[in-house]
Parts: sequence; C-alpha cells; structure tokens
Amino acid sequence: MDRIRRLSRAQHEALAEIDREEQNAIELENLEADHLAAEEAYLRRKDRLLGHDVPTFYPEIDTARGLLARNVRRRQERFELLRVAVLTGRSLDPGSPTQLVLLPA
Repeated sequence: MDRIRRLSRAQHEALAEIDREEQNAIELENLEADHLAAEEAYLRRKDRLLGHDVPTFYPEIDTARGLLARNVRRRQERFELLRVAVLTGRSLDPGSPTQLVLLPA
C-alpha cells in the first residue's frame, strides 16, 4: 500500500487511463460474446424451423469463441504489461533506456 502512495500523479493518471482503456476493451469483448450467443441461438432456431438436425455445437461459433478467448488473453497480458511498465517506470520497448525505477526493490 505504501508503494501505491509513492506513485507520482502522472503514474496515477496513466494507470487510470489504462484501466479506462481496458474497460472499453472488455465491453467490446462482452458485446462480441453476446453476438456469438445470439448467432448460435438464431442458427438453432433456424435449424429447428427448417426441420434440420440441430447440432450440439456449430463449428463456426466454436471457432469464433476460441478466437475471442485468445484475444481476451492477449488483452489481459497487454494491459498487465502496461501496468507493470507504469509502476516500474520502464518502457515496454526492451531496447530502450530504463527510466528511474520509482518502486524500491
């Protein structure tokens, strides 16, 4: 907790901006998940109405869900790296010079 108090105003603002950006990304992911659920429900209703066999899963929906899950993991990793960079005062570019580390070891 003491480390959080020692963060500069710029670090606090950067963390708040990262949180806002991540929340927007999460909202988009949730919309995409809702869209996939609606698409699956539509396909099931359509198959029932047409008298077709209703599969237990639709490959295209499962593929899309897998891609969404992969994007969620990437987003989580990206924002975690951003937070660590802000908290440590380091750049995300491994070749760039390191700023003064603001957190004591």
